[in-house]
Amino acid sequence: MLKEIDLNLLNTRIPNKLKFFNNLSEPDKNSYLKLYSLYSYLLLQYMDKLLDLKKYDTLLSKKLLPIPNKKMDIYQYLNNPYLNYIYIRNNIYIERLNKEKLQILANIYNSKDYILDEAKEKYIESTYKKVILETDKEKHYTIYGPDNKKYYKESNSFILGIRYDNIKESIKGNNEETKKEVDLIIKLMNQELKSKLNNIKINIINYSDFSTKMVIK
Repeated sequence: MLKEIDLNLLNTRIPNKLKFFNNLSEPDKNSYLKLYSLYSYLLLQYMDKLLDLKKYDTLLSKKLLPIPNKKMDIYQYLNNPYLNYIYIRNNIYIERLNKEKLQILANIYNSKDYILDEAKEKYIESTYKKVILETDKEKHYTIYGPDNKKYYKESNSFILGIRYDNIKESIKGNNEETKKEVDLIIKLMNQELKSKLNNIKINIINYSDFSTKMVIK
């Protein structure tokens, strides 16, 4: 499902690099937000097909309660309800696309057909590294949260976030055991996903309310 986003949601990005966006006219800002959301949705479908993210999301759903909408940042908002616990944490930089690639994205938006097919898959495959990686250089790091080494990850890596609201009421009382089980699921993801993207490392970050920006509505 394609979702609408606004400046409040865009401001929940970390790192928040909005210089390009802030220099746009109001009509161009509206177009940017629409295409930002579309690219995010196509990327989500592509990565789910490649990495089977729904499988891990289902494992987490057996133990955890999802984040309510009012506590979501832009990353979870754009990935929900396709995924409830796992989300793509990289930022989207559609301004890096050349005119031809940007026009293709606009054409997809105007078609109102946002489901991944062979043509859209090839489009995402050929552009996503340029659009989401902070840099293609090695030994560079980006902070994807508070100033803590836990949130420093390689700038040329694919980042997945995991966040949940609480442990399910039916299994409360075993909180520490449940958290260990969540850690095992993350460990399983690390093991199974590490070779799924060509020449790109996958990093997984477990977030909390204290490590994200939120839009309280």
